[in-house]
Amino acid sequence: MTLYEGLKRSRKKDREIMMRALERLCKRFNIAYNIHSKWLGQPRVCAIELEGPTGLTTVVDFDGEDGLQEYFLVSWHMAVGTPKEIIIKGDFAGDINAYHRRKATDVFRGFEVLLRHMSVRLQRIAEGSATEIGQPKQAVSTRILPSTEQ
Repeated sequence: MTLYEGLKRSRKKDREIMMRALERLCKRFNIAYNIHSKWLGQPRVCAIELEGPTGLTTVVDFDGEDGLQEYFLVSWHMAVGTPKEIIIKGDFAGDINAYHRRKATDVFRGFEVLLRHMSVRLQRIAEGSATEIGQPKQAVSTRILPSTEQ
């Protein structure tokens, strides 16, 4: 049995353990963070907000009432005020917005998987290899088709 096996977000003590594990990763990689014991005023939701030196940010929440207890959704984005030429590198996360490359999403099944991938992601943020200077793609005009073709 591993250290984090069997943790459930539905248990307050387990939510605290998971949040503190992410806090230790932030400290290890010198990533700025804020702990919220009641995220958005919800008593059964705690969260940790992270922000790297280039402005790449996320919030990882631990919702005790989430119906999908074993899955973790991590949405990354560039902080407001970050220069538009700073974009997320194409190999950083599971799904990166292909148009502007300033938002990305990861989905992890299980806390240990989340922790393992967050360790890699936070290390890259600390090293500066999660973002790059670049240009987002140009707008593409899209032809909207009628509901039925004649």
